[in-house]
Amino acid sequence: FYTNHAYAGPGTISGGPYLGPTGGRQYDATVVEADFLKKSRFMLDHGLPIWVGEFGPVYTGDPQKDEMRYQLLKDQLAIYDKHGVSWCIWLYRDLGLQALVYQPETTAWMRRIKPMLDKKQRLGADAWGSVEAGVREVLEPIDALLAREFPGYDPYPNGAKREARLLVRHILIAEALLSEYGKAFEGLSDQQVVELATSFNLDQARRRTRLEAILSGRER
Repeated sequence: FYTNHAYAGPGTISGGPYLGPTGGRQYDATVVEADFLKKSRFMLDHGLPIWVGEFGPVYTGDPQKDEMRYQLLKDQLAIYDKHGVSWCIWLYRDLGLQALVYQPETTAWMRRIKPMLDKKQRLGADAWGSVEAGVREVLEPIDALLAREFPGYDPYPNGAKREARLLVRHILIAEALLSEYGKAFEGLSDQQVVELATSFNLDQARRRTRLEAILSGRER
């Protein structure tokens, strides 16, 4: 079989309202379905089974925004049912962005890495969970330079602006953060290491019960 990833624009960290505009496009269930069918064209044309190996919104903590993202998720699941598609949500566990279960901020691990998480947010270093507001003064001159000096530059698949963010935010800045991240774990005692590991026990995780209800079919 073949697989695709089906992340919809309104469900990303910088996504707009659903229903509504994101990235210059007006999104509703029809647009989400059209994007899915485009990604699945080869499988559909050849009568092959389709496996959506990754999809799912990023949740913000804002009840109104997250309600729109749950609706987006419901619409995606309805589209998969309509076309007989198998799927797997991404992902089961994380630090609080989109998974079924996540690490509470009160655990030893989250307390230990909080300064790094805050810095990643401030610098927009996390492609999946941060925005560029804190580094726009760096990125906007690069955008202008590329537009002025290379007006035809349109790298596949997402264009010049996305390429600049990949290279600056998600590689340059992210690599600079690595050594700082490592230093957060220097000099730990055996007891502290055990405490960090224990904080990942499932009984310390929190569950997105609403997400679980939607994925299990209890809420549609």
